[in-house]
Amino acid sequence: MFHLENIQKAYKIAYKHARCAFEHKEYNKVFHWCRVCAQIAYQVNWIYCDDEIENLLVAVAEDEIKVNSLVPNPERICFYDAFFLDYRGLSLQYLRALLAAGKEVLVVCQNPLLDNSAAMQEELRENPRCHIVTLPPGQNSVERMHTIYSHITNFAPTALLMHLEPFSVEAIAAFSALRGVKRCQINLTDHAFWLGVKCLDFSLEFRNYGCTVSLEKRGIPADKIKLLPYYPVTGKEPFAGFPLPTTGKVIVVSGAVSYKIMGKNDTFFHLVKDILEQNPNVVFFFAGGGNLNKFKRFLQRHKLENRCGFLGARRDINEVIAHCDIYLATYPITGGLMSQYAAANGKPILAWNSSDLPINNLEEFVCIHRKTHLTITDFNEFSAEARHLVDDCNYRHERGELLRNAMENREYFEKNVAEFLLSGNTLYSWDTEPIPYSDFTDLYLSVASNEVDTLKKILLKNFGIHTIKMIPEIFWEMPVLVWYYFAKKKIDLLIKREK
Repeated sequence: MFHLENIQKAYKIAYKHARCAFEHKEYNKVFHWCRVCAQIAYQVNWIYCDDEIENLLVAVAEDEIKVNSLVPNPERICFYDAFFLDYRGLSLQYLRALLAAGKEVLVVCQNPLLDNSAAMQEELRENPRCHIVTLPPGQNSVERMHTIYSHITNFAPTALLMHLEPFSVEAIAAFSALRGVKRCQINLTDHAFWLGVKCLDFSLEFRNYGCTVSLEKRGIPADKIKLLPYYPVTGKEPFAGFPLPTTGKVIVVSGAVSYKIMGKNDTFFHLVKDILEQNPNVVFFFAGGGNLNKFKRFLQRHKLENRCGFLGARRDINEVIAHCDIYLATYPITGGLMSQYAAANGKPILAWNSSDLPINNLEEFVCIHRKTHLTITDFNEFSAEARHLVDDCNYRHERGELLRNAMENREYFEKNVAEFLLSGNTLYSWDTEPIPYSDFTDLYLSVASNEVDTLKKILLKNFGIHTIKMIPEIFWEMPVLVWYYFAKKKIDLLIKREK
């Protein structure tokens, strides 16, 4: 188990490297170490922003960028996208809304366009008012910052919508140098640390939870925080089927990246076990990536593996949910988008949560236009609700339609975006809610320690063998980590030789 103070020690050392690089005007190194800081903080979330890191990025931009005076065109909007992926994030929802509002839109993509954005590319290229550019490959961080700034200032938009990764350091530096452009952060990861507070004029939130965090932990003024719930973009991929027979069965589906179901005494595993043991006519499918070996071993140990199928990451995920009878929400970390897919398809959602993690309450994702009780915190009540849903198809239909009608929809979302562009306000008000921040940090620290290797790889990649000195508890995992470290070094060397 990682100790928080040791993670914080690594974070401070990374910041020291960034500060030292800045003093020597080694700005590419500044970007690198600021990114490392953000990657570390994002894995554990004991803080939600960092003024010192952002001040370094702003200072680099001030020293490097010659600020252009521009006359913003009120009919132009720039959309910076760190993802640009089909059926993930909020790219298409916002781009559709901007185009529906009659705006000319420049999409600046952080990464090359790939097949995993083919559907979005096809839809957007049909509109002559939408232009898509990408950052040239092979640029260093300083060059990328200049390219981003040039794209935006040459287009001269009245507003910039920022769809960022928590560590999009080059973009954040470029945005800090913009003058006369309204900068709007689409807060996609409202529960976690991200960089960008210093370069925003508005934060667009999708639930009260994110509004509260932005106010209390990021220090964003209340009048700059706007509530704008979203709807899911459902794909048109043909259904690829299930790997087990489903005729005459009640199909329960769940899905997420594996870390969202790990921890908290394997509670999610036991929820699945209870559903299967109490309801012999149920088959269960899990869609998503990551390391699911622990879950699979649990099912084998309880002799349930023959009634469970693992689907991996499916492009037809909307069709997977459309072909199920019940959607089971993940725990200890819920999946908002998957739950929205279920509601959009009129599927009932079975959701359990512990009272110490209000972030997991799905009502803020799904129940936008109609207040509906959805999240269950008592295990016996959960088990009874599962049996009711399995046994009564009319009840399943009734609950599913209730959620479908409660969901945000495309028409209202686009109306809301248009109102924000016009007045700076949205059609929703928001309220703060109590948040047990330390419990959430403990959860992510546990996940980072026991369930996923991302943080360990970040530390080893950037600090090498010195990771042991900073984080002694990582010593017990050294054989695997050393293999990863030196194998990567060898692969990188071979690639370099090939070039």
